[in-house]
This record gives sequence, C-alpha cells and structure tokens, in this order.
Amino acid sequence: LCPRAPWDAWNMWFKRPIDSLFEELITTMVVLHGVNPDKVYLMGYSAGGDGVWRLAPRLADHWAAAAMMAGHPGDVELVNVRNLPFTLWVGQYDSDYDRNEEVRGKGFVLRRLHNADPDGYIYECHVVPGKGHWMDLEDAAALPWMAQFTRKSYPERIVWQQEEVLRKSFYWLRAPESELERGKKVVVAVNANLVNIE
Repeated sequence: LCPRAPWDAWNMWFKRPIDSLFEELITTMVVLHGVNPDKVYLMGYSAGGDGVWRLAPRLADHWAAAAMMAGHPGDVELVNVRNLPFTLWVGQYDSDYDRNEEVRGKGFVLRRLHNADPDGYIYECHVVPGKGHWMDLEDAAALPWMAQFTRKSYPERIVWQQEEVLRKSFYWLRAPESELERGKKVVVAVNANLVNIE
C-alpha cells in the first residue's frame, strides 16, 4: 500500500495527523483485510525516506521493521527504534543536502546504540558505491531483510523519547498528557516481576 500525504509540503510526513492516519490505516487493513498487525512494514524513498526518519521512531511500536531510502534525517533521534529493525540506504554520491554524510552519521549512531544495548537496535546501513539519489534498485535488498522480522508487541525493554509530535502511548506504556514534552525520555525494563523505570 502506497499512501499519499494529505499535504503538498516539504514536511508532509512530519505533521501530527500523519500518525493517526497510519494508525487508522493499519487498523482498517487488519479488520477488513486480515492483515497480520505484527507483519506491517514501513519504507520510503527520497521525501518518503524523510517520512521514514520521522515515522519509524515515533510509531516504532506499529512496525515489524523499517527501511529508509535516500531521505534526510534532519534532527531526528533514534533511541525509540530499540525494538524496531531499521535499515538505511543512500547512494555514495547523493550529496544534495548532505544526505550521504547524514545517513552515514545515523548509521554510526545506530552502531553506538547497538553496542551499548546488544539486544536492541538491530540495523543495517548501506552507502551504495557509485550511486547518486537513484540507487538502481540495489536498495530492493531491504525487502527480504525486513520480511524476516516480526513486530515485538510487548518488548521487555522500551526506550521512549517524545519527538515533535507528542504521543500519549508507546508499546505498553502510557503517559499523562500534562507530562508530554519534546525530549522527555523514559527507559523501562521488565524482568519477571521486577519493573525498572529510569
């Protein structure tokens, strides 16, 4: 399914109603078409890749895996993708807006996060040699990579940071609306009957 953003704007995938659009779309597909809610994936190219940078972390609890192709990350944080396998693709010469270097840098961020938390932050980062903004479908390898994953509905460890669109719930956590503020973060881990909250 290839949805189109309701707005013609550079930040078409960043706006608050996009989250509920995808939530309702997933629910509709599950109820009316028997889609497995644990096998829903997100991918986007160019401006769609910009959207993946935003929607993967904000709605990480909705996807089984995500693939970003040739998008610009802007100021996005990646701590929320702890339980979301995430693959990044960019051409070596895709230098408009420094996309190639920005994506490479986010690959290093994911490496650091994974090294600090080896059970989380499953990722791949591909800077495709000799390619520009169009990667001649080499990035199609993201599809079988994503397909091997199933969504973790109830992960034992959650990292949740509020982004530009504030969210009241994430996986099995919920926060009062009065406490929502961009940048606020909580880490929760469950081990048997012990719940650790940072």
